Amino acid sequence: MFDLHIRTAGLRTAADTFQGTSHQLNARTGHWLDDSLTAASAHSGFASGPALRECADAWQTHMSAVAQQLNTYADQLRQSSHSYETAEQESVRRLNLAVSDLNRGA
Repeated sequence: MFDLHIRTAGLRTAADTFQGTSHQLNARTGHWLDDSLTAASAHSGFASGPALRECADAWQTHMSAVAQQLNTYADQLRQSSHSYETAEQESVRRLNLAVSDLNRGA
């Protein structure tokens, strides 16, 4: 039988990192392609202007979705950490009850 040990602090650290990255992406969303959008507006009479705008809009939408996914993953990592800790506490409680019963001769 194999022992399995989950380092819940590591899960929480990863969650914090994911959430921090998500916040950084969200802070830049809508602004990191400003130069592309300016160029697209300046060249709207050419086929490249609207194509550049479409590409920039699609990229911003994609990056917003990535930021949201990172935030979701951060929440899931925190939930996993909590679940592991709760399960471990419950197993300790049950083992203590079993030992207590054995000591009483039950």
